[in-house]
Amino acid sequence: MSNLPNISLEGALLRDILVGSRTQYVRGARMALQHEGFKPVVDKVYPFEGTRAEYEYLENQQHVGKVCVQVARD
Repeated sequence: MSNLPNISLEGALLRDILVGSRTQYVRGARMALQHEGFKPVVDKVYPFEGTRAEYEYLENQQHVGKVCVQVARD
């Protein structure tokens, strides 16, 4: 666990978090994908020509889920 103190600036409270190793993430992701009914949340799908708009959307940090670029037509 980190020894970083909690920092308070103008009403904002910042705390450190522990996320684990890449190996732990991959193991957890594989387990989740094997679980029946698990489905990733897709927020928006942009056409390949809309890649710039996608980056702007990601920069605004308003997405809740995955933002995808469609590279093939249906």
